[in-house]
This record gives sequence, structure tokens and C-alpha cells, in this order.
Amino acid sequence: MADHLSDWLRLWHIPGIGPRSFNFLLEKFDYQPERILASSYIQLVEQNISKRAARAICEDQTDDYLSDLKWMQANKNHHIILITDTQYPSLLKNIPNPPPILYVCGQLNALTLSPRIAVVGGRKSTMHGKTIAYEFSQQLCELGITIVSGLAKGIDAQAHRGALNTKSGKTIAVLANGLDSIYPSDHRTLAQQITEQSILVSEFPTRVKPLPQHFPRRNRIISGMCFGTIVIEAANKSGSLITARYALEQGREVFAVPGPVNNPLNDGCHRLIQDGAKLTSRVSDILIEFEDIANFDVQNRAITPERKANSANNSPPLLEFIEYTPISIDALIEKSGLTPEQVCSMLTELEIGGRVVCDAYGQYSRSSTD
Repeated sequence: MADHLSDWLRLWHIPGIGPRSFNFLLEKFDYQPERILASSYIQLVEQNISKRAARAICEDQTDDYLSDLKWMQANKNHHIILITDTQYPSLLKNIPNPPPILYVCGQLNALTLSPRIAVVGGRKSTMHGKTIAYEFSQQLCELGITIVSGLAKGIDAQAHRGALNTKSGKTIAVLANGLDSIYPSDHRTLAQQITEQSILVSEFPTRVKPLPQHFPRRNRIISGMCFGTIVIEAANKSGSLITARYALEQGREVFAVPGPVNNPLNDGCHRLIQDGAKLTSRVSDILIEFEDIANFDVQNRAITPERKANSANNSPPLLEFIEYTPISIDALIEKSGLTPEQVCSMLTELEIGGRVVCDAYGQYSRSSTD
């Protein structure tokens, strides 16, 4: 296993090999990086691999990947997850050019918890915007939804804090640098709190700095892990608009919170609404977009007996594929023929209604009370 992981990391560290070329290589060589690394220049070019990439692979002399292995071995809560691993999030796997490797720090089971919603916004934000981010995240976590954001100052940080301020709330922070350091450094304490209750995630190896070009890549992961993205106080040039654009490209929902028209921090959100994003002023506006999650009595943050009965009488077709033996989301997608979004949405309804349970490995089985 160590040699197998080393081959993945070696290839990931080769300059010029990004997610697109890495995934292309994996498909050409049956997800066996050792075959890629052992191939000659001619063999690589014959597989329609660019000459530049082929040359970089053949001339590879770096041992930078060893720092990743040392980081993983230094702490039991440090993990390196491959796209072929069962812990890899199914929704993320289905975006264009998914990260082939994820570095994870914290409670690994949080990586597969579902459903997930992203809450993002500007680093410059008002107290009103921060309050909305905090309260939305807190309420969503109390309903069993995991909050995903980027650990940035402003809206992101408040989203994480709101999620943490619940009994068992989970929040995932996606970073634009290696997990051997925290950016921004002011959020080291917040990052530590997240790792104790949930996880930090990055596609970047250790010792990689938070360069400007890394943040759009981080943003595609934030939206790619989630059913939908909520945008709060985003100015016209806010990076959170990039996250929203990725969400749309990935076929996910986008929610935008409006604000005073004379505040430029709201211009980006207003533009998103003009372009078709869901105008969102309360948590119920979010839940109603997911028909199968709408069994919530949002005002009371619970399911009424009447709604629970209705849910039992109108079970999603997915239930017929779920037995008392745990089954993965990927297996359910394959068996049912449904899209990843449909499967995850139906699982949410079933879990809320007490029909199924999710174990620590993100697999689902019938509830003992069903």
C-alpha cells in the first residue's frame, strides 16, 4: 500500500501535471500510476499525452512526495485519500477534473457525511452578513446538514463557527494550500476546532503556499462537494462568485442572499439573482429547493408526525435498493440508474424520515425501526 500511494504522490508532484492531465493519464493506464511512471517517452506520446507532460514524467527526479508521507505518518488524523478510495466523496468525483488526491486533517468519517451545503461570501463583510452566515449554518447543521466553506475571513469563518456551535454539527474547510500550514494564520484556532469535530481538506501537497491561482481550484472543490451553494455579501469581484459559477457548471443549486442596494458588498448576490439564482432570506428557502428535504418542519426544526407518515407512504424509489446490509452511494447510483444528485437527495429524505441510517464510512442501511 505504501508503494502504491507513493506512486500516486510522485506523479502528483511532477511539475505541469494538474487534475486534468492526471485524470487523463489515470484513464489511459487503468488507474495504475506505477505503469505511467515506468513508461518511456514514446509510450506516453503514443497514448496522446502531450510531449511536455511526457518529458516531465520521464525526467522526474523529485522526491518532494516524501514530505507528504511524513505528514501523513506524523498524526493519526492526517489522511491522504485517492479518487479510487471508498471515502472519496461521490458528488466531488462527478465534477469535471476532480482532484485525484485529497489531503485530509481531522475526523475522516466527516468526509462522507451527506447532505452538504456550501456557505461562502466576501472577506469584507458587515456584521449583518456575518450574522446571517452564522445563523444559516447553525440552523442547517441542526437539521443534519454539513457546512462546507473556505476558512477565509468574513463570511466563510462565520459559517464554520455557526456549524461548530451545534451539538454535533459538522463543517468542512477547504484550503488553497498544503495542510501543513493554515491560511489565514489568524484562523489557526478555528482550524484546530474544525479538526477536532470535522475536517480540513486540500488537493495541494504539503509545503504548497496559498498562491492566488490556487483559490479558484479550491472553490471548485467547495461547490463540487455540495448539493448547493449559498452566497452571502459578495461584491462584484468576490471570489465567492467563482464558487457560484462552478456550482452552476456542476449542475448544483445556487442560493443568493439579497441586501441593501446601496451596499456594494451585495452587488454580486443581486447579479446572481438576476441570472437565476434562488433569492434566499431564510433557511426554508433553501430546503424547499430540495423536494426530498422538504419533509422538514423548518419553523420547528423537526418532522411533524403527519409529514413523517406522508414520507412513509411515499417512499422514494431508492429505498428498494437499500437493505439492512450497508451499501455505498456509488453502488446505489449504479443499481438505481439515478443521478448522484437524485440519489443523495433521496438518501437525505430517507435519513430524515428515520428510514435509513448512515454509518461512519458513509454507507447506508435500513433503519432497525423501519
